Amino acid sequence: MLVGHCHRVREPFFLGPVVEALCGLERRELRRPLSPVVGALRPLLPELEEVLPPQPAAIGDPRAERHRIFRALRDLLAALGPAVCVLEDLHWADESTLELLTFLLTDPPEELSLVVTVRSEDLPSVPAYAFDAVSPGSMSADRWQETIAYTARTHGLSVFPGEQMYRPELLTPTLEPAAA
Repeated sequence: MLVGHCHRVREPFFLGPVVEALCGLERRELRRPLSPVVGALRPLLPELEEVLPPQPAAIGDPRAERHRIFRALRDLLAALGPAVCVLEDLHWADESTLELLTFLLTDPPEELSLVVTVRSEDLPSVPAYAFDAVSPGSMSADRWQETIAYTARTHGLSVFPGEQMYRPELLTPTLEPAAA
């Protein structure tokens, strides 16, 4: 299980919870070969120097570089095979992390279960992007809450009053600014 935290700091770290979740990976955890684009993660994940392919040549366009990093993260997560990634305290996330989640929701790695926690009272501070919950598909809300409680107990995660856990595949990304 991969776990990353958003930290309550004045300027959140670029892709902080995702980098934190991935920095301890080992080669034996990869189920598939890594594509060359994953080498773009070398500056973000120096701990994985022996796992990552060589860094591709710079593109020179910041938007294209960001897109390359998003693709690389999706490919690295897909190479893990069945995996659970928990991103805690998303209400303190940087804008790039929220954009990455929007990107992942459009073409998620097949075997990735992504769990995010959010404190609803802190949602107005989420920059630029918001996620609207939609009704759980075939799983009832009660069954989903039982699943959250079981996952929290068995994996040492905490769910505090006022904190909610969402299945991102049940969220609709919106490009509207979060309500202030």
